[in-house]
Amino acid sequence: MTLEPLHAVLASVADARPGGAIPIYELRSGLFFFSRRSRTLADRQARAFAALRDVGWPVFVTGDLDDPRELATGGSWVKSAADTWLLPPEAKGGVLLARWLHVGGYRVYLAREPIDPGALPDLFRAPPADALASAMEHGVAALLDSFLDDWEWRILVQPSVVAEAMAA
Repeated sequence: MTLEPLHAVLASVADARPGGAIPIYELRSGLFFFSRRSRTLADRQARAFAALRDVGWPVFVTGDLDDPRELATGGSWVKSAADTWLLPPEAKGGVLLARWLHVGGYRVYLAREPIDPGALPDLFRAPPADALASAMEHGVAALLDSFLDDWEWRILVQPSVVAEAMAA
């Protein structure tokens, strides 16, 4: 179970690597609403979200969000911890992004089990090295942090060697 395909997709859709050598990718809109970057943001987010789901790890969504079962998002939703949902594999990514996650202010993470949301690093505030160490400590293979308006994402992905060791 390697994360190399995820790294490749994120590198192709990302605007920046704010962590330098630390594998954090940033997706954001352009400065102007009608800029090319703004027009392609939804497509780039959909590609990144699909790549996260394709890794094969359980995918958890946490944040102050509405109940996804009430929004016709489809799938067998399981609330796995406080403000945390296990993403059902049959739920459609485009529907989730358009009907549920469009408000922003949420986190999506790949881990073997749910984690206390307070233990997840804030990718917009924490130094990149500290964020990577925290994610590793809690067994998080990848973490997507959405800014409040969902116009900016930061995605941390463990190096593949680390993720393979976590999977074992």
